[in-house]
Amino acid sequence: MDNVYVTGYTRSGNFPTTNPSGLYYEPLYGTANAYIWGFDRWQGPIWGTCFGGESFDRGYSLHIFKDQNTPACYMYLAGSTMSDANPGTTHKFPIVATGAFASGYQQTSGLNGNNYATTTTPDGFIAAFDLAAALTGISNTADTTGEFSIFPTPNAGSFGIEVPLSGQQDFVIVVYDLLGQVVYTESIQSASGTYRKQIVLEGVANGAYVVQIQFEDHVATKKTIIQK
Repeated sequence: MDNVYVTGYTRSGNFPTTNPSGLYYEPLYGTANAYIWGFDRWQGPIWGTCFGGESFDRGYSLHIFKDQNTPACYMYLAGSTMSDANPGTTHKFPIVATGAFASGYQQTSGLNGNNYATTTTPDGFIAAFDLAAALTGISNTADTTGEFSIFPTPNAGSFGIEVPLSGQQDFVIVVYDLLGQVVYTESIQSASGTYRKQIVLEGVANGAYVVQIQFEDHVATKKTIIQK
């Protein structure tokens, strides 16, 4: 099951943005922004954001790079910008690197009847950012501590979790790969005490996986490494 990512540009002040992790997305900033939308073919939209500076920015091409030997998973966005500052500097989500082919944008003057007209020539840019962090709220390299435990890690695709609970609670266990694709999900009803579960992931590749415990009012996130 593969995700699909698209880019373009929007001038809409109410362009929809979404992110299940609750992190790393931006509304429209400036005149027009590039946008990025990710879709799961069964679940529909999984992530959407605007990207750009204070002027007119467009997205033309996306490329996703997933290193099979490390947890790294990056998205590269190529586009054009007419903003004074590099478009990557205005955003909070996890930019790895960004750069323009030239500095800012250029202005030229030309004669238009008796009046001088000013035109702008956009520059190209390429931005690379941490796709795993955008989709799940946890970076490619970050470790987290908190509300539940995973053991062992690394593992060969079978690992246990322990979730200490306060009273009786419902929650959902979800495991994502670093492209944001769901590889395991299970709903747990009326658990209490310390909940223990052995999870077996079949047919998955080596690499990093994000494990989430989704409670009604918050989400706890950790990472595990599969090495077969």
